[in-house]
Amino acid sequence: MQVGFLGFPGAGKSTLFTALEGRDRASSGRGGDTQRVVVRVPDARVDHLSTNFSPRKTTHAEILFVLPGAAADSPQTALPESALTSIGPADALVLVVRAFDVPDVPREAGSRSIAEDLQRLEDEMMLRDLERIETRLQRLLKEGKKAEAAAERILLEKLRATLEAENPLRELEWSEDQLARMRGFQFLSLKPVLVVANVGEDDLAALPPLPEARPNREVLALSARIEREVAELPAAEQPEFLAHLGLEATARDVFVRSAFRLLDLISFFTVGEDEVRAWPVRRGSIAPVAAGKIHTDLQKGFIRAEVIHYDDFVRVGSLAAARSQGLLRLEGKQYVVQDGDIMHVRHA
Repeated sequence: MQVGFLGFPGAGKSTLFTALEGRDRASSGRGGDTQRVVVRVPDARVDHLSTNFSPRKTTHAEILFVLPGAAADSPQTALPESALTSIGPADALVLVVRAFDVPDVPREAGSRSIAEDLQRLEDEMMLRDLERIETRLQRLLKEGKKAEAAAERILLEKLRATLEAENPLRELEWSEDQLARMRGFQFLSLKPVLVVANVGEDDLAALPPLPEARPNREVLALSARIEREVAELPAAEQPEFLAHLGLEATARDVFVRSAFRLLDLISFFTVGEDEVRAWPVRRGSIAPVAAGKIHTDLQKGFIRAEVIHYDDFVRVGSLAAARSQGLLRLEGKQYVVQDGDIMHVRHA
């Protein structure tokens, strides 16, 4: 699963991205290159299971974050053509908006407030979507009035009306068929977004007014500069640095977990001496689909799954105790996997 970064120059998206990496890449790579980093999703449940089973390997769920290259930034737009290729395939977006005042970091022309910058980003995404819709509608007119083309045209006209009313596509409910028809367009305003208000370190104690959360839009405030400085320190020195700033923890883990949640993902676990692993799967997935995340053969030959929820496992302390108390249950092909399930798949 991919999450793309967007924001006007000077908002701090590169600084936040560097904090995710844990090191400064300023001296590596060429200007204009799209940067990618795979970040593990913090999960105390995985850590506890690893302590319990002492496996040879422990694997957390992961997210791929994508940052369009610096050369793609433009004073006129946050979405130059060069950036669209990078973030088009993303499943969700991080919108970084400036909420700090630093004299040596000039503001983007026209930038006045968090709300105004966010609205400009939303407007640019909706405009890009409208351009794609208009292009496709013109092509459909040339292709004639086939039934399939007519159905697509009706949907596109509904999308156009939604955007012209200044409503991002993500805020409406769409059927599975409609979503399937839209998938190839990679509409930006359809993607769920995490709005990050990048504040100065002196503003963490008294945050400025933040945009409201809306359907498929979460809001988080953090200081990208602090996050980067902490990430670049050795782990042993980080608590002292945070204490000096009056902080108990960084916002990095909260940010990553928010992105994971925004993707509508949950984690189920497999455990054993070889590996304890978190497997991300779409919320609402049935057991065979979850089994397919482990291996396609498990989905094809799925018979049933032996399941216990993490909370029940922690309460009794071991799989042997869970089995003796009848807490390990067998679930069939229609079972909807729950966040925190520990599963063992039986297959043909």
